[in-house]
Amino acid sequence: MLENQFGSNEGNCYKPEYEGATFAYGTFNTNDFYLKTNEDIADYSDVEALYNILHSVSRFTNYTQWKTELESVFDVDNFLLWLATNTVIQNWDTYGLMSHNYYLYNNPYSGKLVWIPWDNNGALFEGNRKPLSFSMDEVTEDWPLIRYLIGQPEYKTKYESYLLSVVENAFEPAKIQERYQYYHNLIYYYVIGPDGEQPGYTFLGSSSGFTEALTYQTEHVTKRHDDVLSYLLK
Repeated sequence: MLENQFGSNEGNCYKPEYEGATFAYGTFNTNDFYLKTNEDIADYSDVEALYNILHSVSRFTNYTQWKTELESVFDVDNFLLWLATNTVIQNWDTYGLMSHNYYLYNNPYSGKLVWIPWDNNGALFEGNRKPLSFSMDEVTEDWPLIRYLIGQPEYKTKYESYLLSVVENAFEPAKIQERYQYYHNLIYYYVIGPDGEQPGYTFLGSSSGFTEALTYQTEHVTKRHDDVLSYLLK
């Protein structure tokens, strides 16, 4: 994946877990940043630099300097696009609520850490926890990658522009609903019916649940589109 998406797998690739994965003040420790590449070298200076810049006093004393330093080590634009997408689709098992389910990759060509989402099976519904709101007002400094960025008008404006872009493009209702229907039809006979999943070997409570799920997702994408527009018009 790294070679395909970045053209090289030579950079540090981390799978952060536990408290350190929040980037909250006082939590940084290398044990919570599991290296998936360059394990023998074990140089954590890139991810430590991100932590140090995030919590630098220049965020209060010299915003321009803080922004320049942050963007020199972290692909902020990519993160804001992910944050907007993740919020639109709804995902309760993710950064801002849970301290896992992402990778960080130090792109050798840019020298910046890039956010890579992971394990999105908690997406597209409200789930076990209430997903993040569009405003992010409830997000505290326990999640500084969100709080510190959204707290800056420039970054919040960019994030909100991505909210609109997501619902008008990749998550546009008609487009997504057509895709939902296509894949529903593709696997229909392998899920329910004589050739479908058998009792004791399925998570479906009933065959009607399969159709009801399609209805839910069809309504969900329309609702999220309308919710984004309502939020942006406030």
